[in-house]
Amino acid sequence: MNAEETIRQVEAPYLKRNLPQIYVGDTVRVSLLIREGSKERTQPYEGTVIAQKHSGINETITVRRIFQGVGVEKVIMLHAPKVSHIRVLRRGKSRRAKLYYLRDRIGKATKLKQRFDRPMDESRQEKIKIEKITDFQVSNIDSTESPTNVPDVEWKSFSTGSEERSKTKNTVSKNKRKE
Repeated sequence: MNAEETIRQVEAPYLKRNLPQIYVGDTVRVSLLIREGSKERTQPYEGTVIAQKHSGINETITVRRIFQGVGVEKVIMLHAPKVSHIRVLRRGKSRRAKLYYLRDRIGKATKLKQRFDRPMDESRQEKIKIEKITDFQVSNIDSTESPTNVPDVEWKSFSTGSEERSKTKNTVSKNKRKE
């Protein structure tokens, strides 16, 4: 056995197996174990992943969030015992490996576009599937038959006022032309 294989064998029991696939640009919620005296609690830390470094047991992510108008970054070791679980909330569209340019941006400029081609972690995907199934229970209805249990919908048009203003402008301009 060479040194690299020996190191992998020693690290193997400490690696977490239930981590979701994390990409740079994702919005994640990391639950950290905080010990205060004899009590222990979990504290969520939510932000955008701006960097990923290393591999194996030393793998880290840098998570950035804005707290009271000040940017806060935290480097989190993924396989550390203080990390209870990580959840991917949103996939961000990014074409760079490091998003350090977000440090210079303020407000809505720090938002990344959402990416839909990468799946979320399994628990969130299952929730979305369940919601879609409950929303769409129309698969058994044929397009030729009209459904009998669907209530009639009454459509109402709402005026924004701009139509009336344009009508009055037209009548005024017509009156001026006649004179």
